[in-house]
Amino acid sequence: MSFAFNFDIRNEEFIKYLNSTISKANNLSPVMEEIGVELESEIRLNFEQEQTPYGEPWKALSENTQESRRSGKGSGSNKILRDTGDLFNSITYNADQSEVEVGTSKEYGAVHQEGSDEIPARIFLPTEEDGIPNDWQDAIDEIVIDHFRTAV
Repeated sequence: MSFAFNFDIRNEEFIKYLNSTISKANNLSPVMEEIGVELESEIRLNFEQEQTPYGEPWKALSENTQESRRSGKGSGSNKILRDTGDLFNSITYNADQSEVEVGTSKEYGAVHQEGSDEIPARIFLPTEEDGIPNDWQDAIDEIVIDHFRTAV
């Protein structure tokens, strides 16, 4: 360069603000935590509404299942996937600085999600094929935008 000059930022308040903003932008743990809360809430709402994350109703309980519940097997509930409440209550998330994992610790959850010879699929988690539902993605985007908006 044939002609140049250097300058330093000497405003301490601005330097603190800038450092704070960079720190918030680099720490995504609060964002991931908030996204986890949102996704867990969406999944629980789908259980309440007895529908997939994409708004499609779950297949109704078979007559045999309803009769079995009426005769004292299980809780007697006619709610789909809510006989004992164990699957519903096991929906949780794990968040760290870079990702969120949402799901169930119950191994039989996969049978209900994917179906089997005897049990129809009742999708309660987003599928790889269909991805995150648009309204869920909108909520995630808003959480991320809000985080960065408050960081600046």
